[in-house]
Amino acid sequence: MRWPGGIRKTRPMGAKAHRRAAAWSGFGGALAGLLVFLQSELHVLNLDEWPLVVTTAVLVMIGLALAAAGEVRAQREADAERADTLDTALACWPLRAARNLSPYDVGVRPTLRAEETPWPYLTREADAAVREALERSNIVVVFGPAAAGKSRTAFEALPKNAVVLVPENTEGLALVFKHWSSLGIADEVPVVLWLDTLERYAPGLDVDPLIAFLRRSAPAGWSRRLRLRRRREGMAAPAPVKLVATIREEALQELLDGDAAESYPVRRLCSCGEGVFLSAELSDVEREAFAEQYGFPSEGA
Repeated sequence: MRWPGGIRKTRPMGAKAHRRAAAWSGFGGALAGLLVFLQSELHVLNLDEWPLVVTTAVLVMIGLALAAAGEVRAQREADAERADTLDTALACWPLRAARNLSPYDVGVRPTLRAEETPWPYLTREADAAVREALERSNIVVVFGPAAAGKSRTAFEALPKNAVVLVPENTEGLALVFKHWSSLGIADEVPVVLWLDTLERYAPGLDVDPLIAFLRRSAPAGWSRRLRLRRRREGMAAPAPVKLVATIREEALQELLDGDAAESYPVRRLCSCGEGVFLSAELSDVEREAFAEQYGFPSEGA
C-alpha cells in the first residue's frame, strides 16, 4: 500500500525479519524439547502426547507473532525516519501534484498583498516555448532578468498531474536519488525536479547521476528482466522525469563563461537541455492583456 505521492506504508518481510522469526521459532522448539525432557526423563511433568503437541504449537505461534509485531514496529520506525529525512530534503513534503501546489510553494516571489491567493497568471508569449521545450527535452532552463516572472512562467507550464520534487539544496537532491524507490510514485505519473534559482545548486552539483536519472527508461532499481517483461506484456513505459530550472541571465552567463568549480557542472547540465529566455519587458499584446486583466497599465506601458 502507498501513501498518495509518499513512501510505501508496508514492505514484504525481509531477511532480518525471517531471522527473527526463525529465532523465536527455535526458542519455541527448544522450550518444547525441554518440556519433553522434563516429562520423559525426569518425570517432572505429567502431560499426554496431544497436550504436549498443542503446547509446542502454541509456543511456536507466539514466537512468530512476537517476531511479526517486532517487524511491524521496526518498519514503522524506519518509515518515520525516512519521512523525516525526506521532509528535511524537500521543500514540499508530503509530495503533491502541481495542481495542488501554490506558486509560492515552489519559490515564486510573494506580493505581500492582504489577499491569500496569488495574482491570476498573465499569459506570456514564452508560454508555448516553455511547453514545447518540456515535450522535447528532459532538461529545461528558463532564464532572464531578475523579476521577469521566470518561476511563475515555468510553474504554469508544468503538467498539472506531475508530482513536483523541490530539493532544498544539493544534498536534498542527492537524497531524492537515494530514496527514489521509497517515494511510491506510480509509474504513469510524470515527475518534475524543480530547481528554482539554479545557481543555489551549482556548488557541489553532481551531474552524472542526475543526467543518468533523467535519461532512465525505467524507475531506479528496476531489473532488466522486469523491463523486458513489461515490454512483452505491452505495458506502457513509465512517465518521464523532467528537470525544470530557473536562473537569472547574469548568473547563468557568469557560470557558463566562468572558471569556478561550479561552472563546469552547470555547463554540462545546460548542454543536455534547452533554454527559454523570458524578457522582463512585456510585449504590446502582453501589456494589453495586463491592462484588461488588472484594470491598470503595466510599468513601461
